[in-house]
Amino acid sequence: WPTGGLQPAIASTQGAVQILRDGERIPADAGGRIRPGERILTGPDGSADLRLADGTSIRVDGSTEVGFSQERGSRQVQLKVGVMRCDVTKQPPGRPVVFHTPHAELTVLGTAFELLAAPVESRVRVVSGQVRWTAGGRSVAAAASEVCTADIQGVQAWQPVCNLDFSTLKTIPPQLETVY
Repeated sequence: WPTGGLQPAIASTQGAVQILRDGERIPADAGGRIRPGERILTGPDGSADLRLADGTSIRVDGSTEVGFSQERGSRQVQLKVGVMRCDVTKQPPGRPVVFHTPHAELTVLGTAFELLAAPVESRVRVVSGQVRWTAGGRSVAAAASEVCTADIQGVQAWQPVCNLDFSTLKTIPPQLETVY
């Protein structure tokens, strides 16, 4: 994980949330900061809300590992595994926030999105604004309500036919119970 000047503030935590600092896991507490080169780790029941100085907010969901750094004139976020929901404030020209997953790079100038990194693919769902998704020398742009994936076959952008957010469902709709 590269080092640099980006230090997100921990606004709140729930469940198991730790910071990997100097090779040791320490509890992540609200009001604390993540220093350059450190990683935040959430357990299956854990989550953390982070804030950057420019007002950008990042929600780190359960079973997620993410690190932060400053590099080449832009802020870098490395999502190793898991899910993040981000609302990035408009960035100055030439100074994007760049999100890295094991499969691709996401350049953001100001938008809201959900980013997932899994062993076989990385995926971004754009809520508002626009992002640039790059992998294997190929780049695609995605706008609100579009999804991009990156895996060993490259990057693709597509418009979902059906957009169900299962994270908000308390029960399965009766229509789906008999079909699935």
